[in-house]
Amino acid sequence: MAEQNETETTTEAPPKKSVSLKTLLMVLGVLLLEVVTVVVAFSMAGGPDAVSADRTGANLLVDDGNAEVEELVIEDRFANSRRGDVYLYDSEIYVVLKKKHQAKMQADLKSMSAQVHADILTIFRRADPTFMHEDELQTLSRQIKAALDNRFGKDADGEPIVRRVLITRCTEYRIDF
Repeated sequence: MAEQNETETTTEAPPKKSVSLKTLLMVLGVLLLEVVTVVVAFSMAGGPDAVSADRTGANLLVDDGNAEVEELVIEDRFANSRRGDVYLYDSEIYVVLKKKHQAKMQADLKSMSAQVHADILTIFRRADPTFMHEDELQTLSRQIKAALDNRFGKDADGEPIVRRVLITRCTEYRIDF
């Protein structure tokens, strides 16, 4: 009898539960159905709606003249011989100013072009050669701004007309004689 009890206990091990193939196929089918539903739903929705500008509200914006604009001051070549050799700097210089000052600046630049040219020429001729190799040409920009501030002055609010000086080109060429 003891032998029978031992064999019964060994054969009565709990059966292992395994996922049936049917269940696995049903879950995969449901997932596939969800994916197809999402793809179809998004493709039927189409793209974004076309956008059109409403020009009726454009007149509501008032230009008070405080927007900044750029104005070309001079585009020329300036010489510098401070290193012992003569170098020519092909330069292009702009100023940033408020839009309300643009017409006055254009008129002043036209009437004082020789004076402005002479001021900038003097700055380039006196400049230390290291100034020409600065990353943002800060020293030259600062000196030119000071000269232009002296030349053009301040507006009615006491602010300088020239807000910033931008040197967009300052290419160095060696002049050999």
